[in-house]
Amino acid sequence: MIQFDSRVVEARLAAARSNWPGVLEVLGTTSALSGVDEQAHLLEARAHEGMDQPEKAAVAYAAGLAIHPHSPGLWLGLGNAQRRTAQLAAAEESFRNGLKYDPRDGRILNNLGSVRAALGDLEQATDFFRRAIDAEATPVDAFGNLSTAYRRSGRLDEAVEAATLGLAEREGADLR
Repeated sequence: MIQFDSRVVEARLAAARSNWPGVLEVLGTTSALSGVDEQAHLLEARAHEGMDQPEKAAVAYAAGLAIHPHSPGLWLGLGNAQRRTAQLAAAEESFRNGLKYDPRDGRILNNLGSVRAALGDLEQATDFFRRAIDAEATPVDAFGNLSTAYRRSGRLDEAVEAATLGLAEREGADLR
């Protein structure tokens, strides 16, 4: 266990430096990590994301979820990897699973809104973006997505208002 913990610490240090191949080298293979700790799988998944390998990231997130199925962060990561590989229905399911464990996770709500928008359901997308804005301490991305959904729905005044509110959320923004 101590050897495993030291590997995870080394992997975290490599991740902090964005040394994605180093993360994978330190962690070794997924099979060596199975059943041990979901954090190692999370680090592995993020390394694959950093190397633009969403399919491998999805496998690592799923392995982490096999250990800790109640992790909103792992569900979020899996959904993002699935969305990047155009598996929108699977991504939506992953995001909805994440919401079961944290219904106010603004990151998940924002991503779920993006999937609904990509599927053409702008009304539901708008609802998720509003919920994300309410949930997030700094909802800049959610405001941007809400503005886009309004614009695509032909609601231009609301699109401008959402964009303006999003800009106001940026630290140090001066809208004068």
